[in-house]
Amino acid sequence: MKYNLQNLRTIMEKSGIDKDYYSIYPDENFLSETVIFIRKQADKWEIGTEDRCVYHDIKQFNTEAEACQAFLERYYPEVLNEKNACNFIICRVLTKCLNALKMEGLQMWSL
Repeated sequence: MKYNLQNLRTIMEKSGIDKDYYSIYPDENFLSETVIFIRKQADKWEIGTEDRCVYHDIKQFNTEAEACQAFLERYYPEVLNEKNACNFIICRVLTKCLNALKMEGLQMWSL
């Protein structure tokens, strides 16, 4: 599949990954201390991490498609495989539920 920003957004939304942890161009979502990003800089596309206003591990690409593919492969490889994506989403939902229960002061059994 050839990726672009539009289907990258769709993939990330369906994955259940909290939007506070990534930024997809042209959005400037840097609300969390550490954010994974994809952006256009001049005539190149970049992926990397931003941690407290400092950029790290920046990789450059000539095309949007290359950058989108690399973004998924590097940071979220589990969403590339449909079977793994379903398992990943289920784990994310369960984690959110358990965290919500902990916030309410409810104790769960340990696995």
